[in-house]
Amino acid sequence: IGLSLPKVRTSRIYVDASSVAMYGGNSGIQRVVRGVCNHLSKALLEDDATVHVVYSNTGLGSFKELTSFQVDGSFSPDPKSDPPVDFRDGDKLLFADLHPGLAINCESELQRLRVLGVRYYYILYDLLPVTMPEKFWPELQTEFFRWLQAISRSDGIICISQTVADEASRYLDKFGVKRPDKLKIDFFTLGSDIEAASVGGALPADCDRIEEALGAGLKFLM
Repeated sequence: IGLSLPKVRTSRIYVDASSVAMYGGNSGIQRVVRGVCNHLSKALLEDDATVHVVYSNTGLGSFKELTSFQVDGSFSPDPKSDPPVDFRDGDKLLFADLHPGLAINCESELQRLRVLGVRYYYILYDLLPVTMPEKFWPELQTEFFRWLQAISRSDGIICISQTVADEASRYLDKFGVKRPDKLKIDFFTLGSDIEAASVGGALPADCDRIEEALGAGLKFLM
């Protein structure tokens, strides 16, 4: 119905946060995802762009818009009541989360959206599973390689540093899918607003043991 009788509206930016929305967590990547979701709309105010956080609870390319958030800023998905996303020509979809299975499983759906005029992009955090394969399980290496193949079909990749962007360019030039145009690869720099990006600011249950093991004095965290 949405395709046959489309409502007039401005183009939207959708940010996928499927893994964080469905499973939570507070790792470095998950904090970045929350930070992007929380601050992107503010950064784009002058462009009159609207940003909507979405997720896929099926992992097959059908997206729902996240409409509920906890007081501490964490996501609160409700697949039964959250509305499905009605993509339109001119919309953009940014996969901020690291969710290889989703990208692999919904390739055909993403190609359908592209025909409709939707452009989609991925954030790339590193290439360690393929540049340092000895550090990862073989199954993860295989899935990560398939993910890189999938994202090389996208409209662009946004890396978290110029180093990662340079690595991605070299790697995908050699192992990415062949395409008629050059894949756009760019980068942005991460901030350090850990408090705002974390969930609730709660310390881990074993923080006392960690502090005792670290001891006193200046520490350098890698």
